[in-house]
Amino acid sequence: MQKANIPGIGQATLDASSWVQQDKEGAELYYSPKNVLDKKFGTSWQVSNNGGIGETITIRWSASHSFSISLVNGFAKTEDLYNQNNRITGIRLTCLSMNSSTENLVLADNKMDYQSAGSCTNANGISLEVTDVAKGSKWQDAAISEIKFDLMH
Repeated sequence: MQKANIPGIGQATLDASSWVQQDKEGAELYYSPKNVLDKKFGTSWQVSNNGGIGETITIRWSASHSFSISLVNGFAKTEDLYNQNNRITGIRLTCLSMNSSTENLVLADNKMDYQSAGSCTNANGISLEVTDVAKGSKWQDAAISEIKFDLMH
């Protein structure tokens, strides 16, 4: 369990089914869940089990909000790294609330910028499950570089 601050929402806890603890050369590079909220395209949450299919990231906070979600799919540090790693092209968004709702979404590949990833009403968190990926040319790690929440009033 990791913690991060989300502008307009407050303190959040992050959890993921897994993440890559070090890169292929054995260097101490960490691809932890909290990287999705650091506002840096050069870091990411990365998972390698089954190419990322079935892996989840969950972000929770205390008060309920209505919000839209945008994310940067893939490891967007450089175009080469983006293409060498798996990119997530399908996700299952679960809005965490009293009446949790789930929506399957398709994400664009070859877009190294924010794209819409659904919205939630009166939720106190989300869970994203990877349902499909575009294969990387070198590694089978699937990545999300950033997640952004925009409050709806």
